[in-house]
Amino acid sequence: MSTFYLLPSRPQLGECFAAYLGTWFPGIDWQSHAWPHLAETLGSVAGDHPDVYVVYREDLPEGEDTARALADASGPRPAMKWWRSCR
Repeated sequence: MSTFYLLPSRPQLGECFAAYLGTWFPGIDWQSHAWPHLAETLGSVAGDHPDVYVVYREDLPEGEDTARALADASGPRPAMKWWRSCR
């Protein structure tokens, strides 16, 4: 069975990742223009696992039910992992 990870928007996930990286790389300013790239890199590595699909919130149709949008894209009843905000 495939697992879909529904993540926040790339900028929001990148901001969370940048905050985490700041604990390991003190003094480096992970500027906001880099946040989407950080998120894309993280999602790409996660997506390298078998049957794992990373979906960013902004890639789903606005206003459509999340489960319906994923089912329309991949078939019925996808497994979903919910994210939580880093804030």
